[in-house]
Formats: sequence, structure tokens, C-alpha cells
Amino acid sequence: GQQALGVATLAGRTGSLKLGRLLLLVGGGLLALWLLWMILSQAFGWFSRLSSGGSEAGGDRAAAVIKLESNQPSISLQEPVIDLLAQNAAAGPATITASGPLSDAAAEQVINLWLTTKTQVFGSEQKGELLGNVLTGEALNFWESESTLSKQDGTEVRYQHTLAVNEVQASSPDQATVMATVTELAKYYQGGQLTRNREDRDLQVRYDLVRDGNSWKITKMAVKQ
Repeated sequence: GQQALGVATLAGRTGSLKLGRLLLLVGGGLLALWLLWMILSQAFGWFSRLSSGGSEAGGDRAAAVIKLESNQPSISLQEPVIDLLAQNAAAGPATITASGPLSDAAAEQVINLWLTTKTQVFGSEQKGELLGNVLTGEALNFWESESTLSKQDGTEVRYQHTLAVNEVQASSPDQATVMATVTELAKYYQGGQLTRNREDRDLQVRYDLVRDGNSWKITKMAVKQ
């Protein structure tokens, strides 16, 4: 009887121990699930805030890009950008401005502008309207007449020049005389056919310059014999 009672008591204790372990496992499982739920909730909230912030930042960047693009000059796809830049670079300044008496650097710029303009006026472009940007007075009258005759004859002249400014004498803040050595190579065409060549090397040329408004212009030029 005592042995039976002992066995029954041991079985009861064993059952109680198993039940306690089961409850502990269930409680631990529930605690783990709660912690997992908390972690996932925090992660989901963080991800939602990040996505919202990214969208707003993206919207700001898109608005900035649209604003930037709206301020850009329009360029036709029919005209290569490189060609447009080359044309602008070749055009150079329309006039030469300088404060105070004419400096050697400014004098060289004015003469170079005249030689470049001469190429455009008598070349295939025939841009006689450019003469007033660099010439005035007697020089302007003479070369406007020459430009008109060239157009009437259908003559195209292709020039090559070299220039060296030798001396600049400023008689006043608005007047100066420039002595320069110029080499001019010219090819004459009519109807696309070369008709003659001309070479004038190391010409000693005197240029009389005046300030016309804010720009320096050539009023007279002559080749020294």
C-alpha cells in the first residue's frame, strides 16, 4: 500500500512538473511573439517615415530641376551645339570698349576686329552691316562703297592676315594713332571660281582711331610707302 501511494505521489509530482514546463513554454512563446510584433511595428513605422521623406525630397529635387530647365536657353535639335558655340566664338566682340587713353592691348584688339570684319564683309557672308561696328568717318564711307561694289560684281574675297602693333600714340583720351605691320593674303572668287591671288607682306599701316560713344573705331587708315 505504501509503495502504491509512493508511486501515485511521484506520478502527481511528475504531472505537475510537466504542466509547469508547458505553461512556461507557452508564456515564453507569447512573450517572444509580443517582442517580435513590437520590433516589426517599429521597423514598419521607420520605413514609412523614410519613404515619405524620400518622396518629399524627390519632389523638391524634381521641382528644382524643372525650375532650372525652365531658365535655360532653348536650343534647336536641328542645330548641333558644337556648331552654335563655334559660331559664337568666331563672331567675337561686336565693338572694343576701353576707359582712358587707348592702350597697346586695346589697339591690337581694334585692328584685329577690323581685319576679322573685313573677312566677313567681303567673304561669302557679305555682311556689310558690320562695318559700322569698327569703322567711322572717312574709313566707313570708303569701305561701305567697296562692299557695295563687291556685291554688285559678285566678287568673294577670302583673306588671311597677320598683325603686329608697333606703336600706339594717344594724342588725347579719345584719339590715338596706331602703327602696325600687316600681312594680307587674298584670294578672289567669282561664281565659285578662283580668279586671282594677291599677297601684300609686311605692310606698314597707319590707323587713326577715335572714341565713338563707348567704342574705339578706326576713322582713317593709310599704307606708308
